[in-house]
Amino acid sequence: MVGFSPHTRVIGWDSVPPAQRPPLVTLIHLSFNLMLGLGFFLFALAAWQGWWWWFHRRLLVTAWFLVPAALGGVAAVAAMEAGWVVTEVGRQPWIVYRVLLVSDAVTPASGVPVTLGVILALYAILTVVSIGVPMIMSRRWRQGAPAEEDAEQVPYGPSPNGAGASPAGPPAPPAVPRASSGGPEAP
Repeated sequence: MVGFSPHTRVIGWDSVPPAQRPPLVTLIHLSFNLMLGLGFFLFALAAWQGWWWWFHRRLLVTAWFLVPAALGGVAAVAAMEAGWVVTEVGRQPWIVYRVLLVSDAVTPASGVPVTLGVILALYAILTVVSIGVPMIMSRRWRQGAPAEEDAEQVPYGPSPNGAGASPAGPPAPPAVPRASSGGPEAP
């Protein structure tokens, strides 16, 4: 596949001096295998569901499918991380091939741990807010007696009497008095 010819010369490990070869070659190989294996697993899972839908016109709901499907999210993240390991460890020691070594590109800045801490704190706050606010809103809407400001009917909120969560539709427009046409007023 390299060069689209069986006669293409493939440059291998022996062309790189031992001091400049990536560390943990086995890690790179196993990470690549893990990435491909999980990718094919996820593809097979999707193909299985597609085949089942094509012939039965319903979703597959057996435990043999649902358990691997539930683990599919974790498998996707693991495959992505394995690919990252292949990319980052496999390109060592070069940041830019034959131009800049990784050891020369490492930052000498002392503020890296502080920056990392600030970013982690920001993401922790965002996580708590993005999970906590919908939970608080959900709990408030499920309460029996609405607050005074919630007593009015809104188009897409819960009904003011607390019975069900059916959409109420838009409110009626306010009554506008008709302008006089200059003729006699009707009684």
